[in-house]
Amino acid sequence: MNSRQIQKRREELRHAGTPADRDQLRAKFAVESENSLAVLRRRLEAVASEFRRHLGRWRTETVRGDITPFVLRDQLHSAYLYFAGACFALAAEMSLAGWVFQRLEVVWWYGSSAAFLIAGIIGAGLHLLAEDPDRPKHTQFMVKRYAAFPGFMLLLLAIVLAVLARYVYGWAVLVLLPVFGLALWMGTITLMVFSAALFANAYLLSWSLQETKKFDSLDQEVRLTEAFMKELDGGQPPAAPMEPPPVSPGDSPEGPRPTLRGKNVPPPTIILLLALSLSLAVGCSPAPSHAETSDFGSARLAASEDSTEVELDLVLDCTGSPIDQAVKETWARLKREVPKTIEDHQVTHLTVSAFEGDGWSLTTLWETELPRFGMTDPHRETVGEAEWKDFGNVKDALKDDDDKRHSGALDKHRSQLRDALRPLESLRVLPEEGQEAKGSDIVGLLEHISHAGKPLALFIVVSDFADTHYKGEFPKIAAPPSGISVVALVVPAKRKDNIMTLGSDHSGAQQFDIRSGRLQRSAPWVTAVPYFAGNISSLLKAQK
Repeated sequence: MNSRQIQKRREELRHAGTPADRDQLRAKFAVESENSLAVLRRRLEAVASEFRRHLGRWRTETVRGDITPFVLRDQLHSAYLYFAGACFALAAEMSLAGWVFQRLEVVWWYGSSAAFLIAGIIGAGLHLLAEDPDRPKHTQFMVKRYAAFPGFMLLLLAIVLAVLARYVYGWAVLVLLPVFGLALWMGTITLMVFSAALFANAYLLSWSLQETKKFDSLDQEVRLTEAFMKELDGGQPPAAPMEPPPVSPGDSPEGPRPTLRGKNVPPPTIILLLALSLSLAVGCSPAPSHAETSDFGSARLAASEDSTEVELDLVLDCTGSPIDQAVKETWARLKREVPKTIEDHQVTHLTVSAFEGDGWSLTTLWETELPRFGMTDPHRETVGEAEWKDFGNVKDALKDDDDKRHSGALDKHRSQLRDALRPLESLRVLPEEGQEAKGSDIVGLLEHISHAGKPLALFIVVSDFADTHYKGEFPKIAAPPSGISVVALVVPAKRKDNIMTLGSDHSGAQQFDIRSGRLQRSAPWVTAVPYFAGNISSLLKAQK
């Protein structure tokens, strides 16, 4: 009987009704106590006998029959040491797994929880595979030989390789990066195996403590039951405490058991406290943003990975109204700036058009599909890169390697682009000598652009923007869809066309002020600049 059962029976006796009822309960409880005491004594002797058998197997000697369970201090100290080491190894593994999962953009506690559960499974599996009840020392040897020793040696190797990752630079980082990834993987596995082996050893060596606790618990129930029986017989005081059990030579049961601040701390509590503290340390660090994990030149390749078609239209005035020399200079400058414009805006299609009397109708002089920029040898994330790229030396090495790949791809793209644009050198864009159109329709051209059904298009218009149909202000022209940018390169008109459209002869600067002002009021979505303006690509970019 335990203390709760005895207390319950005492309350029943106290609440008994008549003396006959109390005597009946007393007789009933006396029989129950006697039967319980017999069972407890048999169980107590069975526990003591089992302890003696275990002690004989651990010491390989014959144990006297009067030995009762006691704690083997040397084994228990080793068990506590192994248990503490296992807790630290498991906490380190949970922190490492949480960090790795966090670097892979997975919730960190998934990794920590998986490490905790797997380590427990491995520990139970080791005990199951190595356990030999008749030869406990052989069980301990098997755990040490096939789990603890290889796990510890591989862990040391993984630590050495991981520390090496901080002290290599340049090409050596790229060569050894898979090795560092292997070291991280090996450290993760060996920490779990080593912590499981330590837990298994701690469990094996704590057998005497487990048997002693079981014996002490049963012995306490025997004493309480005997005391209760004496109360039932006539209220005799409980028996004095038993003398301490005899001790085998060489062992001392005296002295306190290993405790923490005077209290016995359950092993699971220590595991949870250590694991929680270290796992929370991992969780407090900020998760890597998408921008951090997509480093090393990915921003420069974002446009190349986009499949959107971008068209560049060069529209030239062939009415004969602009000054020929100015048009030639503008065309020469355009040919020099077109490659940069194509590269900056990832243009996929180039068209050169001209208009004469009717601005609504454009004549295509030449068009071509352009080569797309792309990495022929794109950077592929290698084993361990996601975990190690925060190290400065690894980050620099990966960035240098990516820069080399990007530079090579860019040189190849520029070479292909030069080949694709070679026909521009011989393209004739000026009208024949003395050829002039009957009129000029700039408003029609702008309306044509305004109604262009292209999602992404860049227009560069070279003209004097003199419209023979409108001598004054141009009408309001609706803005084109978003994604269309227009730059107007204003070329001075010839004297007679200048007088025809403006009423008098004006200098080039005066013409530009008048024409650009009309454009701004009629079509504010057009960027008007002088024909000699440079860096046209930036002007287009500003309109996107």
